[in-house]
Amino acid sequence: MSLESLQQFYQRVLEDPALQERVRQATSQESLVRLMVRLGQENGYDFTVEEVRQRMQEEWAKYQIRYPIENLLNLPVL
Repeated sequence: MSLESLQQFYQRVLEDPALQERVRQATSQESLVRLMVRLGQENGYDFTVEEVRQRMQEEWAKYQIRYPIENLLNLPVL
């Protein structure tokens, strides 16, 4: 499965400082998506641009839901 492949590659990036450095070279969200696919292919993983976009949207949705609520809880009381 290519979603499994994407998850495996993501884990590898987390563990590999050289890959992390290459990922940091992305200058936009779209360049990051394409870079992830290219780096994945170079390292033997198989996933698509659309799968990377989908995964990024899922992660962004989690961030949007979780962090504004937590930040509100930490506001000082006036």
